[in-house]
Amino acid sequence: MGPMEWVIGALVAAAAGLAQGCTGFGLALIAAPSLMFILPPTLVVPTVVVLSTLNTFIVAWDARRHVRFRMVGPLALGGFIGIPLGITALLHLPDALIKVFVGLFVTAFSLAMLRGWKKPLRHGDRPKVLIPVGIMSGFFGGSTSMGGPPVVLFLANQDTQKNIFRANVVTYFLTINIYSIALFTAIGQITWSLAGQLAVLIPAMLLGTYIGIRYAHRIPEQRFQRIAMGIVLAMGLLLFFTNIMPFIALFQS
Repeated sequence: MGPMEWVIGALVAAAAGLAQGCTGFGLALIAAPSLMFILPPTLVVPTVVVLSTLNTFIVAWDARRHVRFRMVGPLALGGFIGIPLGITALLHLPDALIKVFVGLFVTAFSLAMLRGWKKPLRHGDRPKVLIPVGIMSGFFGGSTSMGGPPVVLFLANQDTQKNIFRANVVTYFLTINIYSIALFTAIGQITWSLAGQLAVLIPAMLLGTYIGIRYAHRIPEQRFQRIAMGIVLAMGLLLFFTNIMPFIALFQS
C-alpha cells in the first residue's frame, strides 16, 4: 500500500474499532468493504479477522458479566462448521465476484437494520436455530470476514437486552476469530507481509475501540446504529456497483 492508502486504512480501522467498541458489532461491516477498495479479498479477510480478534477480546472483557454461554456455545459450534467452508470459497472464487457478493450482502443487512426488520421466534424454537445461525455466520466470516449479520439479526429479532446483546455478540466473535486465525495460519494466509499492514492498522483500531468503550453508555444507541448502518449501506452499494460492471459487460458481449 502507498502512503495515502496507509492513511485511509488507519482511518477505516479507527472507525471500525469505534463502532464495535460502542455497540458490540460493526468492525468487519465497516472495515471489510472499505479495505477491499485498496486490497484484494484474500488479504482483507485475514486482516479484518485479526483486528476483530483484538477488538473483541477488549470489548468481551469489558462486558464479561453479561455473557450467556448457553447461547454463545451453540452459535460457536455452528461457526466452527461454517468457517472452513467460507475459507474454501474465499480461496477459489474470483476477487471481483467476492466483492460483488460482499457489496450485496452488506447492502441487504444494512437495509434490514435500518428498516427495523424483526421476526421474533417463540422461546422454545430459539435453541433449534442457534447452530444453523452459527453455520451461516461462520461461512460468511470465513469467506468475507463479516460473520456478524446472521448473529446480530437473530439477537436483535429476539429483543435481546442491550448489555446481553453486546456481550454475547463480542464473545461469539472472539471465539470464532481465534479459530479462524488458526485456520488462516495453517494454510499460509497470515504472513509477514500481513503483519506489516497490521502494525499500522492495529494502533488505529485500538484507539477507536477505546473511544467506543468509553462513550458506549453516553451515545444514544439507536442514533449511532442508524448513522453507522447508513455509512455501511453507502459502502455496500458502491462496492457492489463498481465490481458488477465487468460481469454486466461480459454478458452483453
